[in-house]
Amino acid sequence: MRTLGFSGERVCDLVDYLLNSHGKQGAVIREIDGKKVGFFVQEKYFLRASAAATCSIFYLQPEKDACEIDIVVTGGYSGILGIDLGSRNAMESETGKSITKYAVENLELRQTEDDTDEKIKIPSRDTLFPYWRY
Repeated sequence: MRTLGFSGERVCDLVDYLLNSHGKQGAVIREIDGKKVGFFVQEKYFLRASAAATCSIFYLQPEKDACEIDIVVTGGYSGILGIDLGSRNAMESETGKSITKYAVENLELRQTEDDTDEKIKIPSRDTLFPYWRY
């Protein structure tokens, strides 16, 4: 999971970018208690892993000039022999970079947070090949 934070006058315009670039396959945008909340979903097939990965983006705008974005990618794990070929990490990184680039360069927002909570590690040789003696 990756968390991004931005602040600036045009932070509300980030929703339009997310809708047009990352929400084409599914999106929900609501206003709850004066806060704008959005949920965007996209899916991408990775040939190297022979699997699809799904990227879910949660957008929260608690204030007029600030927002938080959480990026969660699932799937795309098992490649040849069940080895993680980095599809999930690639999609998470690619999505985070594109959002950050657009926010900073086009909307002139200030990035206030960029944090990655890495819960899935690349397996070691011991877990991949438990019967392999080296």
